[in-house]
Amino acid sequence: MNSSFTQYILGDFVKFSPIYYPETYPSIIVFSTEWLLPISPAGILVNSNSLYNPIPKVYNLTLILPSTYTVLSEYYLPKIEHKDKKLVVTFRNVKPNPTNYRFIYIYNHDLFQKTEITIRNAKLIVYTPKKSYLDFQELTNITAQIVWHYIKRLSMLPYQEIHVFFNPDIIFGEEFEYFENGIVVVGLRTHYGFLENEDILPTIAHELAHLWFGSYAHLGRLDESLTTFMEFDVDKLTGESLKEREKQAVRDSKRYKRTLAQVYQEGIPDPQIRLGVEYYKGAFVFRSLQFVLGNETFFKGLRELLRECHNKECNLTDVQNVFEEVSGQDLDWFFKEWFYTTKVPDYEVGNLNLVQKVEDIP
Repeated sequence: MNSSFTQYILGDFVKFSPIYYPETYPSIIVFSTEWLLPISPAGILVNSNSLYNPIPKVYNLTLILPSTYTVLSEYYLPKIEHKDKKLVVTFRNVKPNPTNYRFIYIYNHDLFQKTEITIRNAKLIVYTPKKSYLDFQELTNITAQIVWHYIKRLSMLPYQEIHVFFNPDIIFGEEFEYFENGIVVVGLRTHYGFLENEDILPTIAHELAHLWFGSYAHLGRLDESLTTFMEFDVDKLTGESLKEREKQAVRDSKRYKRTLAQVYQEGIPDPQIRLGVEYYKGAFVFRSLQFVLGNETFFKGLRELLRECHNKECNLTDVQNVFEEVSGQDLDWFFKEWFYTTKVPDYEVGNLNLVQKVEDIP
């Protein structure tokens, strides 16, 4: 192993050749093929500088863990084996790609409550921390309800097994395919503490939607707009929470002054602006398209988009083509106005007539 690797790791948890984590390690260890992210028992990065210091370009890393640990990875692991009541994991990085982080999650499954639900001959398996401020049954019920909602809207499940891990130690979410199963990781932390109850629903809804848009179908940065749209579509996400997101979309769009088409091509470096434009503005534009086409045609378009973009990278042109095909309409006017200009959906009702329908009583 490259000796310079050692300068990026602090703490007594880590030893080399091989690396060993004792039983007292926390519920989750997070690695990336670009960065080493060991999590402390308090849920804070052992080495905060590790977010900014890359692992050497070529390295071999072996972990020897207690057998109670489970490995999930969106990164190819050359070797996973059980040996002498230990879990031995070896992985190698040859060509880092700083624009495409791939994470490796290593769970102590003894510290999680596992609940299994059957949905349309598929399995939904939810893992919640045994020691948590949130009720495991409530998290499981919310997760199942959202999955059912997406099935109704999209008429399919992307995987025969969906595993959802609620992680008390991280602030981000992730989804990926692991041995033909869909994996969702939902972080329960924020930069300031833990998620509040009102923040749980949209977070779960967003990360679950990525199984359809991002994992099953691939549309690049458009995935975030579509998953945020699906997040908005969850019944309970209404009222003030939606209005606040709308305000941020308008405010950040005016500040950034790039079209959505440009954003999908170039990306946005600032995470807050990215949230307001790529996530929120994109989602509200798709809500506008839903209003233009009607629910039946719009969701038929989403279902066709999933079919068309499965195992294939699609772009904005593909999206327009699919919606024009299913609707039988020329939507060039809509896409030019909302995706290729810096406008934001902002309508006023100038004239409204209400007609009361009176039925004869027999």
